[in-house]
Amino acid sequence: MEKSVTILGSCCSRDSFNENILTNSPIKIKTYIQKSTPFTIFEKSIDIDYDKIIAENNFLKRCTKYDFSKETLSILKNNLTDYIIIDFADLRYSLIYITKDNFKTTITQTPYAKNTLDNCKDDLSSYSINYNNDIYWFSINEIKDHIKKFVNFIKNLYSPKQIILLNVINCIYYIDDDKIFHNFESQEKFIRENYLFRLVGKLFCKEFNNNIRVINIPEDVTANKNHHLGFSPLHYEDSCYEYIANCFYKIIIENGSQNDINYLYEKYYDELKIEKRKVKIRTSLANQNKKL
Repeated sequence: MEKSVTILGSCCSRDSFNENILTNSPIKIKTYIQKSTPFTIFEKSIDIDYDKIIAENNFLKRCTKYDFSKETLSILKNNLTDYIIIDFADLRYSLIYITKDNFKTTITQTPYAKNTLDNCKDDLSSYSINYNNDIYWFSINEIKDHIKKFVNFIKNLYSPKQIILLNVINCIYYIDDDKIFHNFESQEKFIRENYLFRLVGKLFCKEFNNNIRVINIPEDVTANKNHHLGFSPLHYEDSCYEYIANCFYKIIIENGSQNDINYLYEKYYDELKIEKRKVKIRTSLANQNKKL
C-alpha cells in the first residue's frame, strides 16, 4: 500500500529519497516545501510578482513565493499525507523584515528572496526592508514561543506517530581528493548553527512529550565535496543519505520504534568514526604505495 509523505524542510531530507531503498518503495513524496520556517510561516503575506522572483529553478521559485505569500499553511492543511518529515536546516538563514506603517512581515533571507526584493525595488519603494536579522539574537523565550506556535499548528494536522524529525547538522570536516580530512572555514558560524539546530530540535520534541520519532545525524559525518547540489556543510556523503533513507523506511514501512532508529544510528556511527576512517585511509594509501 502506497504511503504519502510531506517534507517541510530541506534537501537534507529530500536527497535521501534518491536512495534505492526509497525509490523502489511504496513511499511517495506528495508535498515538498523549503524556505518556510517557524519564524516566517505565520507572518503576514505580501504580494510579489511571480515573474520577478529570481531562482535557479521553478521549485525554488515556488518555495520563495510561498514564503512571501504565506501559502505554506494552506498547502499543508489541504494536502494531508500519511507522514510529515520536518527538518530545521533553513534556520541557518537570517530574516528579512518588511515594514510599512502598521504592517510588518518576516521573510527567510535566502539568496532567492534577496535577489527578488532587489528586482522588486520599484514595487516596494514605500516599504522599509531590513536585512540580516539573525535568529541568534532572539531570546530563548522568543524561540520557544515560535516553536510552540508551530507545534500547535502541526498537532492539528498530524498525530505524533505521523511526525518524523530529522535533526540536521553542519559538517565540520570534508575529505578532499587527497584523502585527507580538512576543516571548513567559518567553523564558528557552523558550530553556532549546529547549536541552534539542536536547541530547536529539543524544544520541538519536548512539545510532543518526546513521542515523535527522531533521526539524528552523527557528528562525525563529513561533507561530500562532489555533491550534485554543490559543496556545502549540509550536503552529506552518500552513506549518510543511505542511513537516513533506511531510517525513513524503518519508520514508514516497518513502523519501527525509536529504539530501532537508535540502533541504526549506533551501527552507522560506529562505521563513521573519524579516527577509524583515518586509519582505513592511511592503510589504503600505504597498500597503494606498496603496489607502486
